[in-house]
Amino acid sequence: MTKRIIIGWEKAILEIFEQNNGIVTLHDLYKKVPILIGESISLDFNHTIRAYLRRLKSSKGLIKQIGLSTYALAETRYNNHFYEEIKSNEINYNYFINLPKNKIHGFIEGMLIEIGIFNNYDTYTPDKNVIFNGKRLTDLVRYSCLPDFSYKEILDKVKQIDVIWFKDGFPIKTFDVENSTDFTKAFLRAYQLKSFKTQFYVIASEDKINIYEDRRKIKPFNEIKNDMSFISFDKIFAEYKDAVIHNNIRIKSILLN
Repeated sequence: MTKRIIIGWEKAILEIFEQNNGIVTLHDLYKKVPILIGESISLDFNHTIRAYLRRLKSSKGLIKQIGLSTYALAETRYNNHFYEEIKSNEINYNYFINLPKNKIHGFIEGMLIEIGIFNNYDTYTPDKNVIFNGKRLTDLVRYSCLPDFSYKEILDKVKQIDVIWFKDGFPIKTFDVENSTDFTKAFLRAYQLKSFKTQFYVIASEDKINIYEDRRKIKPFNEIKNDMSFISFDKIFAEYKDAVIHNNIRIKSILLN
């Protein structure tokens, strides 16, 4: 028997915008729209929701995209226009790298979170109050706290990892953004997940790759060295920019292989 439709898809989507002061994330919509239309939450609906978002944006002009995973009502005012400035080529990497270190750290986290959501990962970060594209990071991610996928002793260390991508409640990829010259704490956090099929990424400026390589050879980190990768700030920026401009992620993405 077909379930009764309480309200239509477009009306449900626009109602979620109204409930969230005109700015919503894909996670907001994935979680709340099926409930409004009288359906149980299912991954099958994610594609439908995205299709209606494209229609509301392109054909009707009622909403605008302000991030890979963030949308706003057309008339909504918001802070941070990073997505729009990248899309119009107003921001290049030289501008980005000259920002204060704490801002670079937060923007890298925001880009990683949005790329993860864009590719249907559930996301987590402990840095909840950083603003990225008009939303706090805590409003972008699926998990405000880590899911209980392991022992408390492990979770207490892992919860400090800057960004984690999950599938079905388990950590698939972790990212630590390092502005310092010492990767030891990041490696210790990653090491806690050595029994899981997790890929570990350290994000830093290119000039720190030799320090990273030296640390990776030290025990016990050498046990997970084959699951670890170094990615420079400029490559994350390029990955995000490519996704913004083409509304897609490259087949040869350094984050999705």
